[in-house]
Amino acid sequence: MVAAPTSCGKSQLALNFVLRASLHGKIPAAIFSFEMPANQLTKRMAQTSSAMNLARFNDGLVSDEQKRLMDEAITKIGKAPIYTQHTVRNIDDLRSKARMMKRRHNIEIVVVDYLQLIPFNSALSKHEGISQASHGIKQMAMELDVVVILLAQINRTGAMRDSGLVLY
Repeated sequence: MVAAPTSCGKSQLALNFVLRASLHGKIPAAIFSFEMPANQLTKRMAQTSSAMNLARFNDGLVSDEQKRLMDEAITKIGKAPIYTQHTVRNIDDLRSKARMMKRRHNIEIVVVDYLQLIPFNSALSKHEGISQASHGIKQMAMELDVVVILLAQINRTGAMRDSGLVLY
């Protein structure tokens, strides 16, 4: 589990793990991204893989060689065994989709970005819903024998209080 306040790089860290495993190790991975649409996810992976600033690329401030490197990165990502999903109805639906990806693609890594965005039964409290989802993810990891990287967002106030940090 990777837990941190918003905009601390949790998603990027998980993408780095997936890119390293899938591009270099050919390990199939699933990304359940509830915060980022597919095109944004692809752009971030291309930027990471090519080691190029996407804003400079979009502004046309790159050389022909850098354009070639970006094209190569996009082609590699397109061929990599990375499968994404951006909507689920609940934790059972997430588990069902992961099982299907395991059967079809033999995924070995599952990223869930992020825990609090998994829909839960409105009859449950937020705490109960999150607890149910995290338990379901643990069961899924054991059932499918996959590595799960579960991202969770914590609020800055709690993070500062628990760590002794003071942000100004």
